[in-house]
Amino acid sequence: MQDPEFTAYFDREAVTYDDRFTNHPIGRRYRRKVWARIETLPNPSRRLLDIGAGTGADAAHFANLNYTVTALEPSPGMLTAARDQNAADSIEFVQSDLLGWEPTGRRWPVVLSNFGVLNCIAPDSRCAERLADLVEPGGYLAAVVMGPFCLRETLYFALHGDARAFRRWPGRTGGDLPLYYPSARTLRAVLAPWFESAGPAIGIGVFQPPSYAFHLHARWPRFFNAMAGMDAGVAELWPFNGMADHYLLTLQRRV
Repeated sequence: MQDPEFTAYFDREAVTYDDRFTNHPIGRRYRRKVWARIETLPNPSRRLLDIGAGTGADAAHFANLNYTVTALEPSPGMLTAARDQNAADSIEFVQSDLLGWEPTGRRWPVVLSNFGVLNCIAPDSRCAERLADLVEPGGYLAAVVMGPFCLRETLYFALHGDARAFRRWPGRTGGDLPLYYPSARTLRAVLAPWFESAGPAIGIGVFQPPSYAFHLHARWPRFFNAMAGMDAGVAELWPFNGMADHYLLTLQRRV
């Protein structure tokens, strides 16, 4: 089961998460990029598993597109917010973390893990096997993960004389909330026994500010809107896709 420290943290985050991220212009832009990729994946049954569903923004979007969504979320606070905001009959809400959940043999054609959910779990064989158990043969895993280097984060904290500029570089942070920052190459290697690549990693937020610096958008909206255009041009290109706040990795389950 998920560490109680994580659960308590995300319970607190649930109160302001949508205001700070989901409903912010940059946050909406990030989500639309992920949604656009998911909508291109073959999914005749229109079934989706949303791992770490948070306040339910992704679940609601796909429910509105006539998907049947299972929304998995360990935080009671996040799950309450998701249920309060989404009454769609096509969303099944489940309170559990990824490794502690027993899906009773069910598998999905598309599994989404959005905005750092997998950063809370060690990128090892246990995690990989569980993900493989949830995806139908020939189906897809779409994971949006914070990588080990974010250009904007490094510059932002370095200019403020803050040691957090380099916090991702070792690939893991310690403390009460240990986070993992696997590169796309590392994650592909861990998942390789069960998954094969379904396209290049896509950078989410190459030139846009990380979420804690979204306030900069209010000061210089034209500048950051122009930066969004630059993002679109280089998001799938190395090395830019490895310098973003997050990357979107799409993998296909081996048959």
